[in-house]
Amino acid sequence: MNPQAGLETVEKARRFNPVDPQLPQREAELALQSSDWSRAEEAYREALRLNPEHYAPYVLLALFFEERGEPDKALPLYREASDLNPRNEELDRKVAELEKS
Repeated sequence: MNPQAGLETVEKARRFNPVDPQLPQREAELALQSSDWSRAEEAYREALRLNPEHYAPYVLLALFFEERGEPDKALPLYREASDLNPRNEELDRKVAELEKS
C-alpha cells in the first residue's frame, strides 16, 4: 500500500473510531513515509492525547524528535515515558544519554 492510500484509509477509520490511539500512530508512520513531518508530529501528539497514561506514545514522539535532531524536545518525553514505565532500563539509559548531551 502506498503511504497516501494508507493515509486515506486511516482518515476513514478515524471517523468511525476517533478514540483509538493506534490509528493516529499508524497515521504518523504513514506520514513519515511521505516525509510529511508536521502531519506525523500532529498524529503522534494525538496518539499521546488519546492515551496519556501509556508510555508508548511518549516514546514514539520522542523518537520522532530525536531522529529529527531535536533532542531537547525528546528528553522530556523520554522522562515522562520512564515515569510511566519505571522498570524499563532502556528508557532510563535514553534519559541519561540525552541529559549528558
